[in-house]
Amino acid sequence: MKSIRPLLIPVLWEVLFLIVMQLVPTKTLPVYFIFYLGLILWFVRRNLHADRETESKKISLRDVRGFWLPVLLTTLGMVICYEIKTRVIQEFLFIPDGTINIWMSDSYAGILFYGVTTILAAPIAEELFFRQAVLEAGFGEQRSIPRIVLAVLASFLLCALTHAIGWLGILEAILMVLPLTIVYLRTRNVRIPMLVHIAFELYAGFPSVLYVLVRLSLR
Repeated sequence: MKSIRPLLIPVLWEVLFLIVMQLVPTKTLPVYFIFYLGLILWFVRRNLHADRETESKKISLRDVRGFWLPVLLTTLGMVICYEIKTRVIQEFLFIPDGTINIWMSDSYAGILFYGVTTILAAPIAEELFFRQAVLEAGFGEQRSIPRIVLAVLASFLLCALTHAIGWLGILEAILMVLPLTIVYLRTRNVRIPMLVHIAFELYAGFPSVLYVLVRLSLR
């Protein structure tokens, strides 16, 4: 029970976020930023990853095999999942995108706000919540396969609901976070999926940012 209690406030915070998203769907970027900022402040305050000796403390950033190789392979896995989503599911099978698109305003300030929200705040907040906190609750003091499976499913669902429109969007969101979930379960090191998430957001978001920058420069 102790491992589940810290999740109560973040889950309620997500419920409030989902309600607000339904009320003001055209203001997605500021709403997402506030949501992510709240999660970061909560988990920094709780300091979940600092009050117990886990494998994440034993893995050094200098460890090529234990740290950088998982980062590289997981990033590759996310890119593959992204290409499957966009080129196979959407373009080849003609199935519309079921995830929420976060738009940036057509200004330099808008680009900066978009970058801070999607490339920095989102990876930190989502990995602390959906991967570390939720999955660690599945391990608990009495580790069992059913408990871990439930934690993985909860992680998938909570994450998908923040990005999805309907069941198709949920499935697409689960596909995208599958590599992040696998690498955290294998390493128990939140820094790995966090770094991968940042790298992927740079990969996926760069074309949109570049397009807006070109438009602004041609005005």
